[in-house]
Amino acid sequence: MKRLITYIIVCSFMISCAEKLEKKIVSTYPNGTPMVVNYIKDVHGKKIISKETRFFPNGEKSSEGEWNGESQKTGTWKQWFPNGKKWIVENYKDGKKDGESIVWVNNGNKLYEGEFKDDKASGTWKYYDENGKISKKETLK
Repeated sequence: MKRLITYIIVCSFMISCAEKLEKKIVSTYPNGTPMVVNYIKDVHGKKIISKETRFFPNGEKSSEGEWNGESQKTGTWKQWFPNGKKWIVENYKDGKKDGESIVWVNNGNKLYEGEFKDDKASGTWKYYDENGKISKKETLK
Protein backbone atom coordinates (compact mmCIF):
# COMPACT_ATOMS: atom_id res chain seq x y z
CA MET A 1 0.00 0.00 0.00
CA LYS A 2 2.90 2.38 0.79
CA ARG A 3 4.34 1.76 -2.66
CA LEU A 4 1.03 2.60 -4.30
CA ILE A 5 0.72 5.86 -2.37
CA THR A 6 4.35 6.76 -3.19
CA TYR A 7 3.73 5.95 -6.86
CA ILE A 8 0.61 8.16 -6.95
CA ILE A 9 2.47 11.06 -5.30
CA VAL A 10 5.41 10.79 -7.71
CA CYS A 11 3.11 10.58 -10.75
CA SER A 12 1.08 13.58 -9.54
CA PHE A 13 4.27 15.59 -9.06
CA MET A 14 5.53 14.68 -12.54
CA ILE A 15 2.23 15.63 -14.16
CA SER A 16 2.09 18.96 -12.34
CA CYS A 17 5.66 19.76 -13.41
CA ALA A 18 5.15 18.70 -17.02
CA GLU A 19 5.70 21.39 -19.58
CA LYS A 20 2.42 23.00 -20.55
CA LEU A 21 2.23 24.00 -24.19
CA GLU A 22 -0.30 26.39 -25.65
CA LYS A 23 -1.56 25.35 -29.09
CA LYS A 24 -1.83 28.22 -31.59
CA ILE A 25 -3.21 27.78 -35.10
CA VAL A 26 -1.10 30.18 -37.14
CA SER A 27 -2.78 29.72 -40.52
CA THR A 28 -5.50 27.64 -42.15
CA TYR A 29 -6.50 26.50 -45.60
CA PRO A 30 -9.70 27.95 -47.15
CA ASN A 31 -11.58 24.83 -45.98
CA GLY A 32 -10.62 25.58 -42.36
CA THR A 33 -8.02 22.81 -42.05
CA PRO A 34 -4.95 24.01 -40.11
CA MET A 35 -1.90 24.74 -42.27
CA VAL A 36 0.56 25.67 -39.49
CA VAL A 37 0.19 24.98 -35.77
CA ASN A 38 2.70 26.25 -33.22
CA TYR A 39 3.03 25.03 -29.66
CA ILE A 40 4.13 27.82 -27.36
CA LYS A 41 5.65 27.60 -23.90
CA ASP A 42 6.19 30.25 -21.27
CA VAL A 43 9.82 30.63 -20.22
CA HIS A 44 10.27 33.16 -17.44
CA GLY A 45 7.35 35.23 -18.69
CA LYS A 46 8.46 35.11 -22.32
CA LYS A 47 6.41 33.07 -24.80
CA ILE A 48 8.52 31.07 -27.23
CA ILE A 49 7.60 28.63 -29.98
CA SER A 50 8.63 25.18 -28.80
CA LYS A 51 7.21 22.99 -31.57
CA GLU A 52 5.76 23.46 -35.04
CA THR A 53 3.54 21.18 -37.08
CA ARG A 54 2.57 21.84 -40.70
CA PHE A 55 -0.23 20.09 -42.55
CA PHE A 56 -1.33 19.31 -46.09
CA PRO A 57 -4.83 20.51 -47.15
CA ASN A 58 -6.17 16.99 -46.46
CA GLY A 59 -5.16 17.32 -42.77
CA GLU A 60 -2.18 14.95 -42.96
CA LYS A 61 1.07 16.18 -41.40
CA SER A 62 3.62 17.59 -43.83
CA SER A 63 6.36 18.45 -41.30
CA GLU A 64 7.04 18.60 -37.59
CA GLY A 65 9.88 19.62 -35.31
CA GLU A 66 11.01 21.58 -32.30
CA TRP A 67 12.60 24.98 -31.80
CA ASN A 68 15.05 26.01 -29.11
CA GLY A 69 14.86 29.27 -27.13
CA GLU A 70 16.71 31.15 -29.89
CA SER A 71 14.19 30.16 -32.61
CA GLN A 72 16.57 27.60 -34.10
CA LYS A 73 15.65 24.09 -35.17
CA THR A 74 16.60 21.50 -32.58
CA GLY A 75 16.17 17.75 -32.24
CA THR A 76 14.53 15.58 -34.86
CA TRP A 77 12.59 17.21 -37.71
CA LYS A 78 10.36 15.06 -39.90
CA GLN A 79 8.66 15.61 -43.24
CA TRP A 80 6.11 13.45 -45.03
CA PHE A 81 4.80 13.02 -48.54
CA PRO A 82 1.08 13.78 -49.11
CA ASN A 83 0.49 10.00 -49.14
CA GLY A 84 1.61 9.84 -45.48
CA LYS A 85 4.93 8.12 -46.10
CA LYS A 86 8.13 9.54 -44.62
CA TRP A 87 10.13 11.85 -46.82
CA ILE A 88 12.90 13.32 -44.64
CA VAL A 89 14.13 12.81 -41.09
CA GLU A 90 16.92 15.16 -40.00
CA ASN A 91 18.48 16.08 -36.69
CA TYR A 92 19.43 19.58 -35.64
CA LYS A 93 21.44 21.24 -32.91
CA ASP A 94 21.34 25.01 -32.49
CA GLY A 95 19.81 25.47 -35.95
CA LYS A 96 22.40 23.36 -37.76
CA LYS A 97 22.06 19.85 -39.12
CA ASP A 98 23.78 17.54 -36.68
CA GLY A 99 23.31 13.79 -36.63
CA GLU A 100 21.52 11.29 -38.82
CA SER A 101 19.73 12.38 -41.98
CA ILE A 102 17.56 10.04 -44.07
CA VAL A 103 15.63 10.78 -47.27
CA TRP A 104 13.05 8.46 -48.83
CA VAL A 105 11.21 8.40 -52.15
CA ASN A 106 7.41 8.39 -52.10
CA ASN A 107 7.18 4.58 -52.50
CA GLY A 108 8.77 4.17 -49.05
CA ASN A 109 12.26 3.14 -50.18
CA LYS A 110 15.30 5.05 -48.95
CA LEU A 111 17.00 7.40 -51.38
CA TYR A 112 20.05 8.14 -49.21
CA GLU A 113 21.21 8.39 -45.60
CA GLY A 114 24.19 9.83 -43.78
CA GLU A 115 25.27 12.13 -41.02
CA PHE A 116 25.89 15.80 -40.52
CA LYS A 117 28.22 17.45 -38.07
CA ASP A 118 27.88 21.21 -37.55
CA ASP A 119 25.81 21.54 -40.77
CA LYS A 120 28.36 19.67 -42.92
CA ALA A 121 27.94 16.19 -44.37
CA SER A 122 30.35 13.75 -42.74
CA GLY A 123 30.93 10.06 -42.14
CA THR A 124 29.61 7.29 -44.35
CA TRP A 125 26.77 8.08 -46.76
CA LYS A 126 24.70 5.38 -48.43
CA TYR A 127 22.73 5.84 -51.64
CA TYR A 128 19.98 3.46 -52.74
CA ASP A 129 18.57 2.37 -56.08
CA GLU A 130 14.86 2.26 -56.96
CA ASN A 131 14.60 -1.24 -55.45
CA GLY A 132 15.91 -0.07 -52.06
CA LYS A 133 19.33 -1.72 -52.41
CA ILE A 134 22.55 0.16 -51.66
CA SER A 135 23.98 1.41 -54.94
CA LYS A 136 26.85 3.52 -53.58
CA LYS A 137 28.72 4.24 -50.36
CA GLU A 138 31.09 7.08 -49.72
CA THR A 139 32.96 8.31 -46.68
CA LEU A 140 33.25 12.04 -46.13
CA LYS A 141 35.65 13.82 -43.81
